Amino acid sequence: MTFIFLLSKLHKKNRMTQTPTPKKILPKVILVLVLIIGGYIGFTKYRFATSHEETDNAQIESYFVPILPRVSGFVKSVHVHDYEQIKKGDLLIEIDSEEANLSLKELEVDLEQAKIDVSSAKANLNSLQKSIQAQEAQVKTAEYLKTKSERDHNRNTELEKAKAITHQQWLDSKDQVELSNIKYFGSIDELNSSKSKLAIQVSAVHRAENLVKNKEVKIAQQKLKLSYYTILAPVDGKIGKKSIEPGQFIQISQPLMTIVDASSFWVVANFKETQVRKLVAGME
Repeated sequence: MTFIFLLSKLHKKNRMTQTPTPKKILPKVILVLVLIIGGYIGFTKYRFATSHEETDNAQIESYFVPILPRVSGFVKSVHVHDYEQIKKGDLLIEIDSEEANLSLKELEVDLEQAKIDVSSAKANLNSLQKSIQAQEAQVKTAEYLKTKSERDHNRNTELEKAKAITHQQWLDSKDQVELSNIKYFGSIDELNSSKSKLAIQVSAVHRAENLVKNKEVKIAQQKLKLSYYTILAPVDGKIGKKSIEPGQFIQISQPLMTIVDASSFWVVANFKETQVRKLVAGME
């Protein structure tokens, strides 16, 4: 009996020290995994709920770019269709520019004539300046002859008193003084007249040059206007419903089509008052 009791006790002790079997461990492992996954999901939902707000009352908005002509005229061609995707710089519409081109050519002809007028005015000014230089030299010569004739006449007066020359010689020297005075003052008058013309001619050159500048400005303006006869896409986007066809006459600022700007989409959302209180910058 004692031996049997000892065997029974030893068997119980061995059972207590045996390693648990996989069948017993697996439920515990599954339970731990479920708790971990459940905790992660719960934490994720909590974190999402505290950093996000949801609504089913929202819509996407964007800018609509109207295409309005800056010149009037007949439409030559339309290069896009309704709802077509386009890129910035794509050709949309061409307006007949024949009259504008003719106006540009007329302005260019006028400019060339204005440049010729400038050259002519400058040539006249240059000629007048040379003439003034020559007249100034003539004045100096006339002044010298006037002074010499006066000096000779004064000497002849003394000689005539001393009976060293005849009275006729004295009269001749007197006539020479009068003639030299006439030439001297005449040359001064001519010089002053030329100088007064000089100011007028300088003014004529300035007017001609200003006219050239004015023509150049008009040509630049006309070239800018010509660029308006070709309408290019101002942005990337999508064409809406166009209201223009070739052959139509269009006016300045007449709506032709719109482009949905591809770079300007945003969401307009309506939230409940309770949600608004929770909204902070950076939430999604």
